[in-house]
Amino acid sequence: MNNLEHIKCNLCGAEDEKLLFNTATVRVVRCRRCGLTYINPRPPMENILTTFVYSGIGSEQNYDKINISKDKIYRSALKKISSRLPIADYRLPRLLDIGCSNGYFLQLARSRGFDVYGVEPSKLAVSLARKSLGTQNDSLGRDRVFEGTLKQANFPSEYFDVITLWDMFEQVSDPSGEIDEIKRILKPGGLILIRVRNMSFHLIVYRFQKYIGFLVTSPAIMHLYGFTPVTLKKMLIKAGFRGICMRDSPLTKGDPYMQSKTTVWLMDILKKMLFVLCKIVYLVTLRRIILTPSLFAYARKK
Repeated sequence: MNNLEHIKCNLCGAEDEKLLFNTATVRVVRCRRCGLTYINPRPPMENILTTFVYSGIGSEQNYDKINISKDKIYRSALKKISSRLPIADYRLPRLLDIGCSNGYFLQLARSRGFDVYGVEPSKLAVSLARKSLGTQNDSLGRDRVFEGTLKQANFPSEYFDVITLWDMFEQVSDPSGEIDEIKRILKPGGLILIRVRNMSFHLIVYRFQKYIGFLVTSPAIMHLYGFTPVTLKKMLIKAGFRGICMRDSPLTKGDPYMQSKTTVWLMDILKKMLFVLCKIVYLVTLRRIILTPSLFAYARKK
């Protein structure tokens, strides 16, 4: 494992890990103290960022496919955001999407009356987002879509009413630092929405993947970090967020990440069956156990 770095737990700072599994390329561990799952060791931060800058998802067609698969999830989330957001003054509420991809979610948010901004490291995605949103700058002369990381963007403190992170929080090299920066630029009472892969589900899948290998090519994709409802809530509490709501997330439509060995329509049926089963568990346990492949977290800055 040349050119790899060993890291501490990003949530509690401990160096007390338990090996969960090895793959051909990564070693996945869990912190014995707080339960956070992560890859250790891993490539240096600059290598990780370079991969995002020049690779992204890979093509304009891939971005379009993923947007279509998440369209209903995006629209439903925007309704919930609008209903939870107090409008304190005359201006449009400012929304920042971190890891905004090609700007599709930002387009939907703008159509619902938000003043939208995005941050994205992928060069291709940034060019597509700027094209779709137009070239209009904000009142400070900033481009609506910043190319780079959130900290590099250096937004003013207490600037945004809403900040969203769609399926990317587990891919940042320093989640705790990202959350702290989000808190700095979020207005008091502002809302954060995070959607992540649910490790409670994916660790189960990994253990049984030899039995479902005939359905999918790579059932247990592991990013830099893996969050469960418990560890994600701990991270938000540690950063000082309140009113935290953890809930199951609807599944994407079709097979946007091309993992299936079956037809798209069969995968849709299987996903619907899985979601119903997870929903039953969620309701029977009084919303305490979330087993859907992805989960939502809503939280508010004090």
